Amino acid sequence: MVSLHKMLNEFLDDYNTVQKNTMNLVFFSDAIDHLSRVARILAQPRGSALLVGVGGSGRQSLTNLACEILEYKKFSITVTKGYGPSEFREDLKTIMYEAGVTGTPIAFCFSETHIVHPSFLEDINSLLSDGTIPNIWQPEDKIRIVENMRKVLKGLRVVETSANCMKYFQQRLRDNLHMVISLSPASEAFRAKLRDYPALLNCVTIDWYSDWPSDALRAVATRLLSTTKLLKDTPTETPGALVDACVLVHKTVAETAAEFLSTMRRHVYITPKTFLDSISLYLVLL
Repeated sequence: MVSLHKMLNEFLDDYNTVQKNTMNLVFFSDAIDHLSRVARILAQPRGSALLVGVGGSGRQSLTNLACEILEYKKFSITVTKGYGPSEFREDLKTIMYEAGVTGTPIAFCFSETHIVHPSFLEDINSLLSDGTIPNIWQPEDKIRIVENMRKVLKGLRVVETSANCMKYFQQRLRDNLHMVISLSPASEAFRAKLRDYPALLNCVTIDWYSDWPSDALRAVATRLLSTTKLLKDTPTETPGALVDACVLVHKTVAETAAEFLSTMRRHVYITPKTFLDSISLYLVLL
């Protein structure tokens, strides 16, 4: 575990030196479990993951780090005004071409915030089950694929027919394009999506993100509170007591939210993100 911690911190440092959006992660046991699962799923040919958990549970951060560990290219769509099915298909064509022709391993990350049109899930369902999307390739696209695949087939010593080119393109595409779909189970829509698009369930490996345990909360609070200079000059027991207080507040609110649900039939979601925000707010006030 000690060497694993050291290795993961080195990967995190590498990620932060390359990327603009740096991440400050604490590797408690649950986080290591989830990170290992995502990395193992993506390392398999045709491996795709369904990450189920409420927002702020660390799905995106751990996927980013898993891609850094595996040296995969990470891709996700940018939803802008006027972004629709045709723009989505153009984005998919770009990564499908790259995965199939150049053989680049790509992790395509897709979350609930990206579903601006129902056809997006339909296309992803087709990609997961068949490895292609009906009518996505125009005749000129197919000509370009065949021309570029001839070099690949030459290296593999396979007859360079158009049918072989498309067949091997399809195989490489399925092996190199990995889907990471993040969905929240916090609404009835989750059940409806899985019912309507069965490949989201049958063609992926599911990783369920539950609430952080007390030791995870404690580890994160200790890291965040130890960075402030105001607490470094205080007696040693004060930060420990503060960590206990942070964990107690979070746990108590979660218990009260469960009680509120049973009495009033109304959900109040307490996520790891709210825990991090409460500590950040405390440090600002301090």
